Amino acid sequence: MKETIRISSGILLIRTIFSALLLFHGFANFTSDYNFIKSALASISLPGSLAYLVFISEIIAPIAVLSGIKARFAAMIIVINLILAILISHSQELTELNAFGGWAVELQVLYLTGFLSIAILGPGKFKLNLKF
Repeated sequence: MKETIRISSGILLIRTIFSALLLFHGFANFTSDYNFIKSALASISLPGSLAYLVFISEIIAPIAVLSGIKARFAAMIIVINLILAILISHSQELTELNAFGGWAVELQVLYLTGFLSIAILGPGKFKLNLKF
């Protein structure tokens, strides 16, 4: 039983930190009316209106992961969004280092692997138990 509580506590910490940080990012995109994302989509000939789908993956899905409600599904939505973001906006940085010697896409990959871990592990024992 102690092992389960320890593991679930670790998962809760990961869910909380990753979701909270992504919510800050999502809120910044929301308040800018997704202008950066609209321009990135336009650069590959996609309609800017698709940018509003990011609301789901940067606001709704992190809240679901944080609460533990449909956490695996929500984490996979975020993972898909991050893969698309890397391919659309950061593909030229995949082989570059930043000014401090770190990988140019390390933040995006960190988010991706964190949410992929949540998708694999699930929410753990500490979650809201709402039934849909």
